[in-house]
Amino acid sequence: RRGLRPICFRGLGCVNPRPPPKKTSHPLTRAIAPSPRSVMADWSSLPDGEQLQRRLQEDEEAGEYTKYIAGVEALLQATLRATLPDDLVERLWRQLVVTCNAFAIRCIDQKKHATALELLGRATTLAENEEVMSRAGTMELKAFIADTNAFYYYRRNKAEAALAYVQKAMRTHVHLKDWSHVAKCHLHTGCILSKLNRHDEAIRCLAQVLAMVESGELEVGGTQPQKLCLVAVAYHNIAVEQLILRHISEACISSQNARRLARLCLSYSNRWVKCFETTHQVALGELSGVASTKNSSQATRLFNRLLKSL
Repeated sequence: RRGLRPICFRGLGCVNPRPPPKKTSHPLTRAIAPSPRSVMADWSSLPDGEQLQRRLQEDEEAGEYTKYIAGVEALLQATLRATLPDDLVERLWRQLVVTCNAFAIRCIDQKKHATALELLGRATTLAENEEVMSRAGTMELKAFIADTNAFYYYRRNKAEAALAYVQKAMRTHVHLKDWSHVAKCHLHTGCILSKLNRHDEAIRCLAQVLAMVESGELEVGGTQPQKLCLVAVAYHNIAVEQLILRHISEACISSQNARRLARLCLSYSNRWVKCFETTHQVALGELSGVASTKNSSQATRLFNRLLKSL
């Protein structure tokens, strides 16, 4: 239906660090997912760390993302291998790649497409640095970059290219058994298939997220609200596809499930609550129309039951 769109969920973006060594005098850094205000990268373990952190923050706030990445890369290349342990060098390098990828996502949101593409290319080159990165680390990072490339082409309305990139990311995450990111790729694939008007396939793809919850591959317990939000978005997107295909009763149930799950993880889902509500109201309106025009007793009973649960 016009005005209803699937949500392109971009959570679960952090790259988990390897366990820190038991004895080290250096603060270990963590590559953190992009946030609305800052990528929150910690460079305090570098020479003149506090001064560097302030300068990099100024670059970030000014939108000088390529300058930020180039400055950190130059510093890493010049000093780290001579002064810091190899495991910390890899951690800092991973953080640099993730930060570059996060800036690319931000540029896509800001419609700075040329800069986004430049940053994605730079992130790929950095991830392929064999002197610093392990093979497994490179695989993992390139999967995240491929998913961001998919997001870039999705936003540029080049759905076929987006589909190729997200499938590439999916294959790597499956190989690494990183199931939360596999689920996110299913969600992104569903959005892309919807853009290609392959709505039945989109529903089957989104249903894989729900199957992963049932199988236990994707844990959505109380301590993991972001994953719970991902499942809520999956239900919402299924409802959108069902409305497009005129599967009205099923859409009402899916949209209601999305709303219920969203209430359990408002810290993550709050930005989409209006969208969930709008889709559910559209589904109820369609169901009400079916019940009145076709005199369908089943539709009427479902409509009344859903109204009582609001």
